[in-house]
Amino acid sequence: MACANPDKDTPTRKPNWKCIILLIIFFIVNIAIYSLTSNPATVLKRPSPRPAPRAKPLPSMQGVCGFPVDSNPLVSVSGTRSYVVAPYVEHRGVGRQIRAISIVYRPEPNNYQCLLCCGGRNYSVSATRKEHSDHFGFDYCTGDIFCPVVSSCIEPEYVAISSKGQHQEPTFIPVQNQKLKSSGFDYNFTVCISTMYGNYSNLLQVVQSMEMYRLLGVGRVAVYKNSCSPEVQKALDYYKARGFVEVVPWPVTSFINVSPGWRKSHSPGDLHYYGQIPALNDCLYRYMYRTKYVALHDIDELILPLQVEDWNQLLERLEQKYSRDKGFEFENHVFPISVSDESNKYRPQEWEKVQGVNVLEHIFREPNIPNRFNNFKVITNPRLVFETTVHGFLHSLHGSVRVSPNEAHLYHVKKGAKPELNPSGLIRDDRIRHYASRLLPAVSDVLKNISNKVE
Repeated sequence: MACANPDKDTPTRKPNWKCIILLIIFFIVNIAIYSLTSNPATVLKRPSPRPAPRAKPLPSMQGVCGFPVDSNPLVSVSGTRSYVVAPYVEHRGVGRQIRAISIVYRPEPNNYQCLLCCGGRNYSVSATRKEHSDHFGFDYCTGDIFCPVVSSCIEPEYVAISSKGQHQEPTFIPVQNQKLKSSGFDYNFTVCISTMYGNYSNLLQVVQSMEMYRLLGVGRVAVYKNSCSPEVQKALDYYKARGFVEVVPWPVTSFINVSPGWRKSHSPGDLHYYGQIPALNDCLYRYMYRTKYVALHDIDELILPLQVEDWNQLLERLEQKYSRDKGFEFENHVFPISVSDESNKYRPQEWEKVQGVNVLEHIFREPNIPNRFNNFKVITNPRLVFETTVHGFLHSLHGSVRVSPNEAHLYHVKKGAKPELNPSGLIRDDRIRHYASRLLPAVSDVLKNISNKVE
């Protein structure tokens, strides 16, 4: 401890009492501290601080059976060029097994193995692959990878799929559809939309479609989204917050060179039309035990009943007429986007600055040629179907029937399929306007609700 020196001009040196007193206090304090800390019985005990609660890891980072879990929509099959969309328990058939909806690389060998996780223990089994026939010549296609369920692992909670002999660390994926259900579903109707891509920006038609689905009795819409505009995203967020829409991320373009079309010779790529078919199959299984019926179609399509109000009434009539164990096909009718019947009655002023197609203005359709194949979309009990495609089923229990276009048909606003037709050759069909009195205020309310967020 430093003390100030006495004044150099002072002839006689006097004791610096201030410095002496500070030194004495310093030594007394040190002696006291030593005597306390050297005797364990006299150490002052502080309460032990509680450990901070551990943050719960994200689902994709949690480990099970000693390995990590990935809940993302596309998970690489280790040692291959294939991807698992999601695995589901397959309750139908002779034996219980896992059906992993996948995007498989057709040139690679059918040589897979599954690691099942049950109650913290791992069980390895051989797997098989089945390609869906609608691949249109592309290198990638929809496929099912089957993992048998063994007696020592009746209810696998997770599965990891790889090529045989692969020694990389496995990644587990949660297995869905653990429980078989035949009633008590969450929804009567679920619409599967696949896929939203190309920075999709048709906001007005998205909102009109969602509100039409509600009027028709739909309880849930699953949108497999690759990309969309900020405005459309706000609309999806609006419906998601209300439990009406599930947005399933569909990052297929990050893994595979997808084709923008269905014919490889015209639209080069490695996978048909942004992975539309695997998305439809995944939606079928995702909602198999959550909904009574699924409708498989695009965001710009509506299945319109012509003699009744909604899908509940329509399906009741169809099941009485045909059967409860069949799917129902609804014939496509194209309403050319280039031909419109504009009226202020069907375009409120507040819609003027909203981007997109107004379906209420398109009431002229192209005639379908009798006795020729016309495309269609379906409504079905999902538990009747094993494999689906864009137009109908590849494998189902009892097939499907074509519904008379006088009972219901598919309303599809798009670029005309027959541009050579004059407007006089089109058929006026204004069934969509039957819903206008309820659709107009519903759409306006939604647009008003999201407008501040959009701006």
